[in-house]
Amino acid sequence: RREVDGDDFLTDVISDLALLREITDDDARVGRKLYPNLLKTAVDEGRVEDIRMLCVEDGFLPGYEDGELVIRVLAPVPEPSPEGGRMLRWFGEEGKTKNGHSVVLKLEYGGVKILLGGDLNTPAEEYLLRHYTGLDPRPQTPEEEQELVARAREVFEADVAKACHHGSAEFTDLFLRAVNPTATVVSSGDDEPHSHPRPDALGAFGKSGRGSRPLIFSTELARSVTQTTTSPSQETSAKITELTVLRDREDDEQERARLEEQIETLRDENRQTIVTVYGMINLRTDGERVVLAQKLERPGSGGREWDIHLLEPDADGNLRYVPDH
Repeated sequence: RREVDGDDFLTDVISDLALLREITDDDARVGRKLYPNLLKTAVDEGRVEDIRMLCVEDGFLPGYEDGELVIRVLAPVPEPSPEGGRMLRWFGEEGKTKNGHSVVLKLEYGGVKILLGGDLNTPAEEYLLRHYTGLDPRPQTPEEEQELVARAREVFEADVAKACHHGSAEFTDLFLRAVNPTATVVSSGDDEPHSHPRPDALGAFGKSGRGSRPLIFSTELARSVTQTTTSPSQETSAKITELTVLRDREDDEQERARLEEQIETLRDENRQTIVTVYGMINLRTDGERVVLAQKLERPGSGGREWDIHLLEPDADGNLRYVPDH
């Protein structure tokens, strides 16, 4: 990263396949890091025909500019570099910067709008609020706050939203108010060190939701299929993948054999039995109404297998949860 006009930016932004090759063809920059090695293998073996940066400058996801389903690209928002390329604003630390420049999509099908917010965090949400409204994302008066939310809703308001960053505590109340969904879906996994979704995030989702009964769905609570598997741990799997990439790139037969033996040893010595309970939220829409469902852990009365929730337009055309249907 470097400083430009007093602010820090990431200036080494990969926007197309040619720029990606400049990095993956440089062994000093790729080193033994897993992700760039995977990209290099995919490109060198012809698995990827093209790659490019998707950002707000595209306007729409290619192929979804019009028609029944429109997909708008709301982020990331790059800024022009002095050399004429793109750069991304630094959000204080590497993790927040990578997450904060997630791809944010807004799907529009008929009268239904769905927001996919990626891993946005507090500085990223404030940056987007400022970008789209031209206002200070930290208003000082109730009147300024109302104006900010009203302008932001023109861009971000949605009927259903996928919670940003698995329901982390890194969010702004004003951004949630701008989204103002009838239903929020939190996608998060078990066996993680962050306790997602966070309790304050869940409370804020409900408080910022539309209607008297805003819905919150969580994959942590949705239970559908139980499956027992025997496999290496997540950490070991990552090491095996890294060694596999190195083996595939190795020309020396003895070194390839040594790496293969190391891979097999890791697989044999680090197997663990996992009971996996998958959670899934199902969404269906005809462009006018929305059905959200999660599978019951066991059939209910009358053999009912799904817990189903219906969103219907009210007199003003805004989707609302219908408790009794």
